[in-house]
Amino acid sequence: MRADKDAQHLLLAHPESVNGNVQDWLQRRRSDPDGYFAVVTPACGVSAVGFVQLVGIHRLDRYAFAGIALLDSARGQGFGRAAMLELMRIARDERGLRKLLLYVRSDNLPALQLYHAIGYRTVGVMREQYDDGARLHDVMLLEILLATAAQ
Repeated sequence: MRADKDAQHLLLAHPESVNGNVQDWLQRRRSDPDGYFAVVTPACGVSAVGFVQLVGIHRLDRYAFAGIALLDSARGQGFGRAAMLELMRIARDERGLRKLLLYVRSDNLPALQLYHAIGYRTVGVMREQYDDGARLHDVMLLEILLATAAQ
């Protein structure tokens, strides 16, 4: 997934070289004290289909930025919904957070549909915020208050 430049651009990430060791990358992500990172696997546990993360955890104001990435082959099968609901539970119950924020490209309609379906609301739009090297994309900011979110 790290080598998929289109997927990286959907994540608002500027693709890096993937020559590094994946296990080292995973360890760095998992050891971040201001974040949370988990691999998404199907119930049968065959292989990873993506990951979820909390970054920039603000302990005083009790919020963080949420993110998810799934393989193309895993999209539309309910993995994203289940993973995001579990991430919300972890943020609320284990991390003591009250709110999650996320950024999403305005043209990423499947992601927007998922986020709105699980209770996120659009807060604003940042015009021409992300440059993928070919064009500028609008980016939306969404939020959810975890106390009122479906559990």
